[in-house]
Amino acid sequence: MNDSLIPMTANEQPQVAYPPMPASVEKAFARVLGNMATAMAKMMFHPKKILKVGRVTVVFWEDGSSTAVKCGENEIPDDYVAFCAALGKKVFGTNTALKRAFMDAPHETKEP
Repeated sequence: MNDSLIPMTANEQPQVAYPPMPASVEKAFARVLGNMATAMAKMMFHPKKILKVGRVTVVFWEDGSSTAVKCGENEIPDDYVAFCAALGKKVFGTNTALKRAFMDAPHETKEP
């Protein structure tokens, strides 16, 4: 009887043994995946346009979304800081999630 015709339940997975991948193929595969990840990151996190209106900075991203951040009343407006804040907000979803990630990360200070 042909093994491929044996009925299996929905949760069963066929057991297939693949030969080991040659190192050169593995490296090429990793390079392709790395290039795809880089391209995805550039598409998702690359600014298409940055609009500044008063104390508000809006970053329009290549993926079609936008992120707005507002400079505090007692802060000096800084375009780079505004962009970094918008990027962090885009990556983490909200300012609260960004602040939580920052606060939860281990902090260490070393003397120079």
